[in-house]
Amino acid sequence: MLEQMLIRKFSKCDINVKLCLFRAYCTQCYGCSTWKRFKAAYVKCVKSFFGFERRYSVTQMYYDLGLPTFNTVIHNAQVRFDSSVDTHNKKLVMHVFHIW
Repeated sequence: MLEQMLIRKFSKCDINVKLCLFRAYCTQCYGCSTWKRFKAAYVKCVKSFFGFERRYSVTQMYYDLGLPTFNTVIHNAQVRFDSSVDTHNKKLVMHVFHIW
């Protein structure tokens, strides 16, 4: 799993390095279809990677680390996607995505 690889390779890194790695590897979501399971995995990965107890508050954890919540990550990905579609010049692509 991704979390185990990150922990194994980067457990001794400074928190700023871990934050950079986590943002790069775990907050980019392209084509994920199992959101509920992915959300649970996201929380588990954050807790494991940064050494939080299983029962530690998820809200407090995100606040302590300055990381976005899962919903924020998904929202931002949707906004970026919508923006790229809206600015696309090809009529066919615009037509397909504006039908929905």
